[in-house]
Amino acid sequence: MSANAGSSPVADAQVPFPIFERLSVADYGLYPGLDSLPGLHVEFNGGLTLIVGTNGLGKTTLITLLYRMLAGGYELGRNTLQAQELGGADLEVYRLKPKARAVFADRVNDRARNARATLVVRIGGAELTIQRRLDNLGLVAFERDGQALQNDEEFFQSEILRLAGLATFGDWLIVLRQMVFYFEDRRSLVWDASAQRQIFRILLLPAKDADALYRQERDYLALDSNVRNLQFALNRLVKRIADDDQAQGGSDDVRSRIAAITPMQEADVRKRTELIEVHDELDETRRGLRRDLLQAEDAAATLEGDMDDARLRLVYSRFPDGSATAKYLLSLLLSDGRCAVCACESPALATTLAERASAMACVLCGSAGADCARDEAEPIDQARLHQLRAALDAQRTRIAEIASDLRETTDRHRKVSSHLVQLTEAIEDRQQQLDDFTAFLPSDEQRQAEAKEELAVLKEKIGDDKRKLEGLANALTETTERLNARVLEKADAIKAAFARYAGDFLFETVALKWSPQMRRIGQLQKFETASFELDMSGTDFSQAQRREGPGAVSESQREFIDLAFRMALIEVAGQNGYGSLVIDAPESSLDAVFVERAAEVLTRFGKPGSGNRLIIASNLVDGRLLPELIRHGVPQAERDERLVNLMDIAVPTAAVQRMRGAYEQEWADILKDVGFA
Repeated sequence: MSANAGSSPVADAQVPFPIFERLSVADYGLYPGLDSLPGLHVEFNGGLTLIVGTNGLGKTTLITLLYRMLAGGYELGRNTLQAQELGGADLEVYRLKPKARAVFADRVNDRARNARATLVVRIGGAELTIQRRLDNLGLVAFERDGQALQNDEEFFQSEILRLAGLATFGDWLIVLRQMVFYFEDRRSLVWDASAQRQIFRILLLPAKDADALYRQERDYLALDSNVRNLQFALNRLVKRIADDDQAQGGSDDVRSRIAAITPMQEADVRKRTELIEVHDELDETRRGLRRDLLQAEDAAATLEGDMDDARLRLVYSRFPDGSATAKYLLSLLLSDGRCAVCACESPALATTLAERASAMACVLCGSAGADCARDEAEPIDQARLHQLRAALDAQRTRIAEIASDLRETTDRHRKVSSHLVQLTEAIEDRQQQLDDFTAFLPSDEQRQAEAKEELAVLKEKIGDDKRKLEGLANALTETTERLNARVLEKADAIKAAFARYAGDFLFETVALKWSPQMRRIGQLQKFETASFELDMSGTDFSQAQRREGPGAVSESQREFIDLAFRMALIEVAGQNGYGSLVIDAPESSLDAVFVERAAEVLTRFGKPGSGNRLIIASNLVDGRLLPELIRHGVPQAERDERLVNLMDIAVPTAAVQRMRGAYEQEWADILKDVGFA
């Protein structure tokens, strides 16, 4: 089932992300609640809501419930979510099977027969009240601004799309899964060009254009596949006609030529497909090496400038204050290797002077005595100069290695390109020969006549489909370029927002870089698509370097780089710059050093009183995460609304029953630590 959007209230393609207001759960065995207030009741005020508990108390269940209130009993297909490219050619949604819709029923004895959950959420300026059964996710009631609406799923989906300004319910689920909820099976947006493309399409294009781009791509892939299948059928038919003609005693010469050419044609077509893949890989590698070479050369130039400065400081420090003229002349010689008196080049002398300066010797006479310099000479940081020289040597080695790899890759790319051109020309020439030979085959027999009629129909069909493919390619190119332009308009804002969040998460220099990717659609068509990549410094890099995949950073860094990208997109693309971010168990990937910084940046996104909603579910763990989150994000006057302790609400596990005193003491210590005792 899939609903399409009606007229959207959203201007400039800004997406009104869902803003959670309240959640209540009644008659659900997992959350009996308090004697004075049965069930579960959570107010999501602007900023942070912290849900704490222990394993088995229902933290993940609560997060999943929030998602299911907005998604209902529908989901994207497994192939859509797990394909190498997010979405692939299909973003259609399907209705979950009964077993999957009973996800909450399976957790309680009475199968949640009477359990109901009610969510109040704002989308696009409207306040929606959604009530669902928890035994099968069925919609019980649906209201907008207090007015009752149709409580069927098709209307629910169409209203969600209208308010969110999206084209399809599949797009809505992508937004929930990749932007709002930080699930374990999420895509790493920073390192997944296909996920970025889908998110940019949904967030930055008007619904009509976003839908057009999705459908154009899907139609192109389907037609391209059909053309290839028809071409394969055509080649088989040509061979069959040739074989039948041979059996009928027709033209031996024509039949033998067709029989000889057809296997060559099939082999070359397979070879071309393989070469196309190799060509694309080499092209991407070459582009990456060129980029890396430019970055390495820039870094080397910076280091050379730093070394020049350091050398000049050494020269100046070795002269008495009255020798300003000598300082000046020698500094010019050190800078460009040219004598400032006669203008002749003297690189050997410049090298000698630099070596003397580095060795702390007198740059004029070469003496290394302790009394060569005046007592008041400026102290020299010789270790700094050695460090710069080592870094420059390493960078020059890196430049040489990258340049060597680039030359080798470029040579291979040139050879493969040449081979591919020759192979394509040979395939086209041979296909023309097959077509010409087929026209001379005998057609006296009825079966052959029918086969040749089928052959003519296939040829005409392939020709028509190729012309349609060309039209689709043109339309797809136009819409893709429109998306690229929209992303480029927002690129500086996205990079700046990301730098603010990620820079405070991490100690390294980190930045998004605009890096469009070449993407192949079908067998031959390629498009340039908008994309960002990550540059980051590190222990073995003097300058920020491209990090090609999530494995190039630590687990803590990976998690928070990805979070920073989502926060930046919400800030730039969300209506009024606001949205909701729901995170389950962030402490699992944090080391002690990151905790305070992570808490500060998370709660900056979820600042008390802001339009954002930050919902974090965490185990009651020993460490600094919970105290720091509370310290930064929970005003003492709002502690009861913002701190949800599932030990008071959920059915206690065996561990809680046996260790309740220890758990309660741990929670009390945390509250005391932040001054809430």
